[in-house]
Amino acid sequence: MPHPFTDPATGWSDWVDEYYTIYPDASGARRITVHTSATDRWCEFQECIVVNKPGTMPDDNIDLGAVTLGNMDGQQKTYTWTEDGGPEFDAGPPQANIIKVNAKGSIKPYAIAPPAAAGQLITPYSGHGRDSHFNWWDHWPVSQTASDGRGAVSAEKPSHSSLAHIGLPGVATAEWKPYEQGPNTITKIMLHGLTDKAAAGLAPLAKSWLEPAHATVEGPYASEGYDPTQLAYVFVAERAGRASELTVELEASEASPAVNPAFVVEGWGSAGASVSMDSTALTNGKDHRVGHSEGVAAKNLIVWIKAAQTNPVTVKIAPFHPMG
Repeated sequence: MPHPFTDPATGWSDWVDEYYTIYPDASGARRITVHTSATDRWCEFQECIVVNKPGTMPDDNIDLGAVTLGNMDGQQKTYTWTEDGGPEFDAGPPQANIIKVNAKGSIKPYAIAPPAAAGQLITPYSGHGRDSHFNWWDHWPVSQTASDGRGAVSAEKPSHSSLAHIGLPGVATAEWKPYEQGPNTITKIMLHGLTDKAAAGLAPLAKSWLEPAHATVEGPYASEGYDPTQLAYVFVAERAGRASELTVELEASEASPAVNPAFVVEGWGSAGASVSMDSTALTNGKDHRVGHSEGVAAKNLIVWIKAAQTNPVTVKIAPFHPMG
């Protein structure tokens, strides 16, 4: 938020907490909470920006077909920038909530937000900058003067190009609804990361996040359900620090697939874990990854599995204590 609201009664400005949870497939959840006494005022939560290193123009770094939009039904549309700048995103697909930025190279950045019931959630930047199909400015990411909004005139300095927004008020016709909201806070969530897939190919990931497969757990654990802010199923050990085997049944389907599922087991302790899926042992580093985070009473276990399931699947996680 480049121009934070300042409360006239206290003199305090807004501030933001952001939490990122990133997994080995280069996908991550982003939780953004704005603390403000003016929750009804405009706030920018997301902008698709490409940073241009010194010596390069935007056209050196971005395909002219710069943005592909996708939706939950696996439809997609690529939009091309012309000499007049960015196009309107008015040709669909309907209820687009997936945006892939077609930077040059095989791996592209993407973002996914919860879809709106109707209307246009993702909107483009119009116009263009000097000697480029794209808008570009050099007031950010590096500037020695207060020069917000200054258009770049050469590639001498680092610059940036803005391509699109998710849920920009006054432009988008659909609202990016908050995940949570309080008297002085607004929280929104999104997925973002890097991919070599088409935008339509990200629909299963979006479904696994927004419409996750139901999970049941066996063992001395309580289920906290699926947490979209962590991109993971969360279980809590009944006996903190005493890891025991748990079995998770995921009711995966076409509508609710399990794409690279992750599990957070709070209070697991410092033990490692062996993992199997449908009675087949998985190889750590190839089929799954295991890690820990600090918990209140004991360390938490984090398990990430490389898989894409559209049928029910059974995952077993057992304590593992290496020798030595």
